[in-house]
Parts: sequence; structure tokens; C-alpha cells
Amino acid sequence: MGTESTNDMASDGAGASEFRPTPAPVVTSPVRNRNVEQDGVSLLELLDIFLRHWRLLIGLPIALLVLALAASFLVTPTYTASASFVPEGQSATGKLGDLAGLAGQLGISIGPEANQSPRFYAQIVQSRELLEGILNDKFPLGRREAPGTDSVVLLHFLNARGRTPAKQLDAGVRVLRKHITADVDNQTNIITLSVDASDPVVASAVANRLIHDVDVFNLERRQSTARQRRLFIEQRLGDARQALRVAEDAVAAWLQQNRSYATSPTLQAEYQRLERQANIQQQVYLTLSQQYETARIEEVNSTPMITAIDSAVPPQSISKPNRKLWGLGALLAGGVLAIVATFTGEFFDRARREQAKEFEHLDRILARMRRTGPRGRKRKNAVSAAHRGG
Repeated sequence: MGTESTNDMASDGAGASEFRPTPAPVVTSPVRNRNVEQDGVSLLELLDIFLRHWRLLIGLPIALLVLALAASFLVTPTYTASASFVPEGQSATGKLGDLAGLAGQLGISIGPEANQSPRFYAQIVQSRELLEGILNDKFPLGRREAPGTDSVVLLHFLNARGRTPAKQLDAGVRVLRKHITADVDNQTNIITLSVDASDPVVASAVANRLIHDVDVFNLERRQSTARQRRLFIEQRLGDARQALRVAEDAVAAWLQQNRSYATSPTLQAEYQRLERQANIQQQVYLTLSQQYETARIEEVNSTPMITAIDSAVPPQSISKPNRKLWGLGALLAGGVLAIVATFTGEFFDRARREQAKEFEHLDRILARMRRTGPRGRKRKNAVSAAHRGG
């Protein structure tokens, strides 16, 4: 019995040693196949969607393009006239000049005075005082609105309205400011002035007039330190001239009355006193005369001058509306709208097919709401009344 059990165990061990596990079959992932199929189907679906909705995808952008171009021709064209000038003031020297040059390369303007900087003149261009003077003047027209009208008051040309003349003028200032742009180049200090108007001749005339008025304002109304000093020295020079004349007349009158003063010590002392006063007045007069000439030169050098670089000329082409930009925007907007509308419709169609029961239930709810709503009740009452009448 023991021998049999031992033989059985040996046979079991031999069978175990001969057993080899069968390798598991390679199973392809259904998810991967599904993704591949979906990717392939999605491309076919896109082509199918395009073929079924090509009229919308192509027609809507073209329709918006035509509408945009048509609207651009209905909009009043705008012409932009440009002029440029540069203010020339007292230049900085030494280390300050080197610092100003370095700051100019970095886009920062450093000047000896704030009221000599280009940005100061850019603000003057849009100041109320200059604009009010321009609004009340006439400017030539490039195209005649009516026979015999070759010029127009700028305030009327801008169609500024107000209940009173003051309010109309205030509205004109606001409208004109919107049509004026002053750009400053920090490196060169050049100011570029742009004026928009529906008439090219008016636009160029207004731009040139603005530069002229800025130059007049700069020369007549700006009060610099050098000018104040020149006016003070000029007044003192007149007083010194008068005092010198009085002193010289006093010496001449005294000599005429005292011809033999050399024999009298008292008369000699009095003559020396009069002569000394005349010499003092002469020195004061000469000093003030030199300072007056210096002050006149400094006044010219320190007063910023306006140098016109380019005068405005009537533009030959419109600046607004930009028909190319309008057309491109219409095409993009139409393409986006067409794509959104197409895929939105496809989404609802697919949802209706895949969830038919839910949509049928939703349709029944909507139909019930329509029947029980105000219009449904009115229609039901009307039908009932018609049956009773029949």
C-alpha cells in the first residue's frame, strides 16, 4: 500500500512537470478599433456635412461680403490729410544734452522746459481756444454742395448742433477734436498732425491752418523769462537815457554860468560833483544798452520756433471705410456663422435620431403647452363658438 501511494505521487509529479500553460490569445482592444472607425467616420461625416450644406457654407460668407461692400459704399467716405512740424527751442548742452540724446533713443523726451516739449504742442493743437477760432472761419470746398458755394464755415460743415450758439460751438469743438490726431515721435520730436473730413480740400486746409495758429500762438502769446527780462531792461534803458540827458544838461548849464571856475576851489569841487554824476549815468546807460542787446538775442534764441516739415495736401484716396477690411471681416464672420449653424443643426438632428423617445416626449409637452397657452385657449374658444353657431 505504501508502495502504491509512492508510485501515484511520482506519477503526479511527472505529470506536473510535463504541464505547460497555454499562452493567452492576443485580443485586440475594441476601444482602439472603435476609435479608428470613429476617426475614419468623422472625416467622412465632415465631407458629407459639407456636401449636404455647401450652399450655406459658401453662400452665407458671400452674401455677407456683398452686403458689407454695399454698406461701405453707402457710408460717407472720409479723407485724412496729414502735416508734420517740429518745434525748435533752446537746445540742451553739456551733460544735459547727452542725457537728452540718450533718453530720446529710449523713447523719452527730456527738454529744458515742459512748455517747449513736443507733447506740449500736441496738446495746443486740440486746445479749445485754437479750435473755436477755426470753427468760425470759412474753408474752401473740394466739391460744391450747390451752385456758387465754394467755401463753408467749418462749424456748419461738421453739422454741429445746439440750442444756443454757445452750445453749438461747444458741440463743434467736441466733434472737431474727434477728427484731429497729433502723434509725437519721441526720438525726432516731429509732430504729425492728421485731420479727418468728408472733403479732402477741407481736411488739408484745416491741417495747415492748425499749424499756422500754433505758430502764431507760440510767437504772440507765450511769455518766456527772456522776454520779461528784455522788457524790464528796455524800460530801465529809457529811464537811464533820460537821467543821462538831465545830468549832461546840468553840466552844460553850470559851465555856461561859471566860465572861470578854475580860480575858485569851491566851484571846482561843484563841477567835479556834477561831472561825476554825469559819468555815473553814462556808465549805467552803456551797461543797460549792452544788456538790452543781449536780452534781445536771448529772447529770439529761447523762444521755440515752429518749423513746418510737410504741408498738408488734399488726399486722393479715402481712408475710411476700409473696404478690404470690411470684406475680410464679412467673409470671416459669414464663415463662422455658417459653420456654427451647420454643426448646430447636425447636432440636433443626431440627437433627435438617437433619442427619439425623449424628443417625442418633449414634442408632446410643447404641444400641450401650446394648447393650454393663451393662444391655444383663444383658438379653442373660437372653434367652440363656430360649432355653436353652426
